Amino acid sequence: INPRAQLIYGISYPDGRLFEYRIGEKQFRDLGELDRKIVFHGPERDWRSLPRALVVDDSGKVYTSGEDGSLVYYDPGQGGVRSTGLRIPGEYYPVQAYVGHPVVEYFARDAAGLIYGGSSDGYLFSFEPSAGKLVNLGKPRVTRRLRALTVGKDGRVYLVAGERFEPCRLFSFDPKGGGFRDLGVLAVDRSPY
Repeated sequence: INPRAQLIYGISYPDGRLFEYRIGEKQFRDLGELDRKIVFHGPERDWRSLPRALVVDDSGKVYTSGEDGSLVYYDPGQGGVRSTGLRIPGEYYPVQAYVGHPVVEYFARDAAGLIYGGSSDGYLFSFEPSAGKLVNLGKPRVTRRLRALTVGKDGRVYLVAGERFEPCRLFSFDPKGGGFRDLGVLAVDRSPY
């Protein structure tokens, strides 16, 4: 959402169209296609790989992932979906006939406007829009997926990592010191049921 402009942005499934909803006018508008390639890289291998997150920076640009794992944006002032020329971190397989690529699953912003993102392959990254700088901060687990992501009041990034058939784990990442801290398994014990 861009509260200053009274706009909500979204991505349609399975077509992969970026759209906006003008709150005051109660109208939708199609802003363009995010990814022409239909791939099944993840996060769910039987669903089309499309980004699951959008984030608006201070200038009003809307960021997400697009074709071949590129970081793309929509600029309301210029229109159209454009590439930043950067790729989100992930597992890229340069083998014959493979066309998959990771997608963004989560975004969160810190107080200074730095954007953190999580990919379907389980990587955490930071993106500084004003500098056009993307940094791969690593992967807390060998397995894929970051399932949740937020920035705490203490400035640390908190994330949940794990796939469908294993317990998810809560991690923190300290931008000042780097590295991940394992905060434990997230599970529900419904004994004796």
